[in-house]
Amino acid sequence: MMLRFFVTLGVVGSVCLAVSVNVCPANLPRNDHLRAFGNRCYQFVLDHTREFDDAENECRHRGGHLVIIRDLATQRFLYNTLKNDLHYNDILWIGLTDQESEGHWVWVDGTAPTFTYWASDQPGDMGSLQDCGVMDVSEGGTWHDYRCSDAWIFSNQHKRFICEFHLVPHTTPVITLLPTTQQPTTLPPTTQPTTTQQTTTTTEPTTTPAPPTTTPTPIPTTTAPEQSTAAATTTTSSEGDCPFDCDLDCGFNGYMVDDNYCLLCKCAA
Repeated sequence: MMLRFFVTLGVVGSVCLAVSVNVCPANLPRNDHLRAFGNRCYQFVLDHTREFDDAENECRHRGGHLVIIRDLATQRFLYNTLKNDLHYNDILWIGLTDQESEGHWVWVDGTAPTFTYWASDQPGDMGSLQDCGVMDVSEGGTWHDYRCSDAWIFSNQHKRFICEFHLVPHTTPVITLLPTTQQPTTLPPTTQPTTTQQTTTTTEPTTTPAPPTTTPTPIPTTTAPEQSTAAATTTTSSEGDCPFDCDLDCGFNGYMVDDNYCLLCKCAA
């Protein structure tokens, strides 16, 4: 049998809605017997049977309880799924009982039914011998009361059942927006239109003054003292300049000289 990965959400007239079974608890097998409707998931346990209390315990062990039928829409959904989709046509447990107080029917969560779908002659008149409710698919899904467990002549009270579960809460990721430090926006400097003023430069003719006329100062002529010249003459005199011819022997006194420093043939005193 092909497994259904989408489940019927509801049947209103001929309109059917489908949703993924991922809305159901993760521990439940994803197969053709797991469906979702409204805000509940339903597991149709058709592969084995239990007494009423054992069926309720098995549902609770999985995180749910026996099915609670709160309105006609849910009643029709369960019946259509069993009859048309799963091709089931027998009785099975629903979570309705009066075990605690005869004639006071309550759901397994302790709430009183606000909707019922009893068959015309139900609940029966056997009192405490029939304290648990079933849905009979072969009779249009109507409800009947049955013995909850095997006892005396009421044998084989093991029946198939439907478990009900809450949908897994849809987790919406919370995005925390941290305040951001906004850096000051530096606007580019506003460029003011530059007005270029035309500057007229008047070039005055440059008059270079003529250099002053310098009258050269004549360099004075320095006349060497005659004595120096004479001395030099004496030193450098030669026989041609001052001819000297003398027979006197003046010894250590030396000879006399004239105005030109030429030797005279006279002995100095």
